[in-house]
Amino acid sequence: MIRDELYSWLGHYSINTDRERILVNLSTDGGGIGDAISALPAFRHLRKLNPDKNIIFFTFPSYLCIFNRCRYIDQVMPLGYLKDITALKIRPTDHIINAECSFEEYHRDHVVKSNIRRICEIDSVPNDTRLDYEIEIYDHELPIIEQEQKKLLDAAGGKPLLAIAPAYTMFSRIWQTSYWESLVDMLKSDGYFVVSFGHTDDLYVHNVDLDIKGKHPIPLVPSILDIFEAIFLVNSGMAHIAGINQDVRIIYLCIGQFPTSALIPFRRGNMAHNMTVIDHNCPLKRQCFMNHVTERSINKQTQEFIDLWQKETRTYFPEEEQGMLTKYICWNYCDKEVDKFECSRMITPEMVYAAFKEG
Repeated sequence: MIRDELYSWLGHYSINTDRERILVNLSTDGGGIGDAISALPAFRHLRKLNPDKNIIFFTFPSYLCIFNRCRYIDQVMPLGYLKDITALKIRPTDHIINAECSFEEYHRDHVVKSNIRRICEIDSVPNDTRLDYEIEIYDHELPIIEQEQKKLLDAAGGKPLLAIAPAYTMFSRIWQTSYWESLVDMLKSDGYFVVSFGHTDDLYVHNVDLDIKGKHPIPLVPSILDIFEAIFLVNSGMAHIAGINQDVRIIYLCIGQFPTSALIPFRRGNMAHNMTVIDHNCPLKRQCFMNHVTERSINKQTQEFIDLWQKETRTYFPEEEQGMLTKYICWNYCDKEVDKFECSRMITPEMVYAAFKEG
C-alpha cells in the first residue's frame, strides 16, 4: 500500500458517507508516543463491536504516523485541521466518544485495558480481548527495512546484535548514563555488537558500537528489531515501540514508581512472552506510585513552591507558568526525597547483565 503522506490523514479507506459514524476524541496532549501506541488495541475492539460503522479518530499531528497504520480506523483527523467539529456536519446518528480520563483513572489498570474501557465505553474488558499492538507496514517499506537490517548486520561483522534504549524520560525513570556505559562494556566483552535506539534527545552512551537514535521512522523500528537478540529498555515510549514486535527479547528495567502490571506491553497473548523484568525493592514504591498518579503530593508540593515564591518575591506566581511548574515537580517526584531517586540506582548494571545471561 503506497500512500502519499500529504493525504495520509484521509485514513485507509474511502469514506462512505452513508454509514453511521463514530467520532472518537482522545486527547493525549502531554503524553508520549507510548501513550498513543497503548491505545491501538482499543480500536481493534471498537471495530469488533461496530463492524459496519465509520470510525473517525481525532488526534495530534505527531501521532498520525501511528494511527494511520491502524486498519481498524476509517479516518484519522489531525486536531487543528478542522476549524471546529461543526465542519463535520454532525448528524443525529453520529456517536461521539470523548475518551478523557484523569491520570489516576488511566493507571488504575493496565494502560491498554484503560484505553479499551474508555474508547469502547465499556465497564470491563472481556477476557478473550486481544491486547497486543498491531500496525501495518506498507509494501514499499519492506525493501527499506531489509536494507536497514543489512546495514546493521554488515556493521556488526558477524557479531550478534543487542539494542539499548537509554531514554531521557521522567527523571525518576532515567537509568543514569554511567550505568548504561557499564552495561555496554559487559555486553561488548561478551562479543556483542551494541546499538543505541530511541529519540535524538535521549541519553548519549559513548561506548556503543553504533548510535542510530532518531535515524528511522518509528513504525519501521519494530521490524528492524527482528535481527536483534534483545533490547534493554526502561519505562519509556521505546518500551511500547519495541512491544509492537511480538518476539524480540525485552529486558525491562522497571525503574521509578510505576508497577509493571500497568505498563508492560502484551505480546503473544501475555506480558511474560520473551520478557525479562528487573524490578527494584524500594519499600515506598507503591505509596510513591499512588501519590504520583493521584497528584495529591504533586499538587501539594506545587502549592508549597508557589507560596514560598510569593512570600520571598512578594509577587504572584505567574499563572501561565503553573502548568510547567506542576510538570517539573511531577518529573522530579519521589516519595522518599525529591531529586534523590534511589530506585534508579537500586538496579545495577551487574544485576541487568546477570539477568540477561540467565535467559
